Parts: sequence; structure tokens; C-alpha cells
Amino acid sequence: MQATQDPCFGLRVIEFWHPTTMHALGYAWMASQSLPDALERTARYVRVVSTAASVSLEETAEKFRFTLMSHVEVRDEVIDAR
Repeated sequence: MQATQDPCFGLRVIEFWHPTTMHALGYAWMASQSLPDALERTARYVRVVSTAASVSLEETAEKFRFTLMSHVEVRDEVIDAR
């Protein structure tokens, strides 16, 4: 954020995202047949790309609950980017 002098950079960072940002996991997302499939892959393999957070996915008949838990202090712009 300091380098860009843009207080909303976290909201604009998606313009620079590419599947390779998350290595093989990014390509696995792109190959997913559905959003639930992509979320399941994320929950299963997030440890491959980051130890700073963990993910859980709970499924019921009506909904999915996707939870991202950070293990480090997270700045506001990082939260915006998620």
C-alpha cells in the first residue's frame, strides 16, 4: 500500500491476480467443475501454498461455510484483498 500510495490497493489487487499466484492450487481452482469443488480443493491444499492461514469448509444440505483463519497479524489491505 505504501509503494502504490493507494489506500484502496487491497480492493484493486485482484486486477493483478493470476492462477499461478497460488501455484498448482490456482490451476486446481480453474479446473474445478463448481464453486463447492473449488472450495473443497482450497480447504484440502491451502497448506501447500501458505502456513500463515488455515481453511475449513463445512457443508450442510442448505449451505457451505468457508472459514479462513489467519495465524499472523493481518493488515486491513490484506483483508480487503481476500
